[in-house]
Amino acid sequence: MTSLKVYNTLSVFILFVCFTVGSSAQTGEPIILKYADSLIGRDTLSSVQRELVGNVRLQQGNVHVWCDRAIQYLSENRAELIGNVKIVQGTVTMTGPRADYDGNQKLAYGTQGVTIVDRKTTLKAEQGIYSMKSNVADFFNNVRLEDDTVIIESDTARYERKTRNSFAQGNVILSGKTTNAILAGDSVFHYPDKEYSLVKGKAFLLKVDTINIDTTNIEVKTKDTLNVTYARFRLDSSMIISEWMESYSDKQDLYIAHDSVEILRGSLFAKASKAFFDNMKETIILQSLPVVWTDSTQILADSIVIRMQKKKLREIRAYKNAFSTSRDDTSHRNRINQLSGDFLHVMVNEDSIRQIFSKGDAKSLYFMLTDNEPDGAARNSADSIRINIVKNKPEQIYWLGAVVGDVYPESVLFEKEKEYSLPNYKRMENKPKKMKMLERLYTRKRVKNGTVIDSETQN
Repeated sequence: MTSLKVYNTLSVFILFVCFTVGSSAQTGEPIILKYADSLIGRDTLSSVQRELVGNVRLQQGNVHVWCDRAIQYLSENRAELIGNVKIVQGTVTMTGPRADYDGNQKLAYGTQGVTIVDRKTTLKAEQGIYSMKSNVADFFNNVRLEDDTVIIESDTARYERKTRNSFAQGNVILSGKTTNAILAGDSVFHYPDKEYSLVKGKAFLLKVDTINIDTTNIEVKTKDTLNVTYARFRLDSSMIISEWMESYSDKQDLYIAHDSVEILRGSLFAKASKAFFDNMKETIILQSLPVVWTDSTQILADSIVIRMQKKKLREIRAYKNAFSTSRDDTSHRNRINQLSGDFLHVMVNEDSIRQIFSKGDAKSLYFMLTDNEPDGAARNSADSIRINIVKNKPEQIYWLGAVVGDVYPESVLFEKEKEYSLPNYKRMENKPKKMKMLERLYTRKRVKNGTVIDSETQN
């Protein structure tokens, strides 16, 4: 048989003492009722319950709870919290429309939307669990974590209150709050005190320099009609993909990409096994099998340094085993001009190569044209070689120091161009593809606050 007792506010404390004495299953510090407008007590065969209604306040040690209504299971030392739930422990505040609180484990479960605020960090999700013992929060479904430097969106996330470190997993997008940078990947480790983030699994970086936005309001037909803003923006930007990537703080604005790195920035394309992208110094450093494409020119070396000035490409420096190739005559694809040396310096202005300089065991092979018709080739070596370029074609070539060379007539070269290539000649045609790179972001595209984002980039 179940008995029903109704008490006014003055009787709450007496009733609580009676229930607490009889709660043998309770193993943790008891949850104490501090206040409620009204209380209904129930004795059942399985448990002792009480319903608290109106301005409910509960406490367990340093944990304070507020809500509109609560159902407390005294023998189990737990409570269902309903309506305007707020749970506070030190600097942490957890809020939501509904939560379950386990007093034995000191765990709070938000089940219908939950928010945690801890100093400069805010987490939001559809569901979340916070442990008052370990000070760790686990959030699930449409997670958004924001601190003073970044915003992280993901499927799941874990936040550690003591260190402020977080780990997000599943379709992760990390946005810098002051750098116009978007990072994406399968998972992200974020360490705010170290000003460092680590992205793993199909990492993607979009670094936006300028944005031109066109927004259009559209009506989406769903169960409830929804007005959505569709934003299409054209980007002057850098895109980098790799297997994993490191990000260092807004102040440093440094990114390090590892494994299968591909880069697109304006008319510049690049690949390498490792790349340093220093936005403060406007420098990209490529290491381990780097290759760069710009205009019709391709550059390979042991390491390559790319420098910008005011967001514009200015120079490329290639170190050790440097090799440059360019196809200036598109109607004769086998005729590829070549330049090699210990060091190559490429100077760029207005997005076009103006000069290439080779130093140290410098060698060149250049195919000649007369009245736009093939007319043999010249192959030379020297201490250094400088080539001035106009409209993507060599205008003047200077061989300096210990010059040795040969000229091959057209009758000898015809259909045998590859036989006269320089030592270690190599030409790669697998430039990074813009859409392949953007797919990494598109697959993680989200609808947030009624806004759908799409993008186009300028090459």
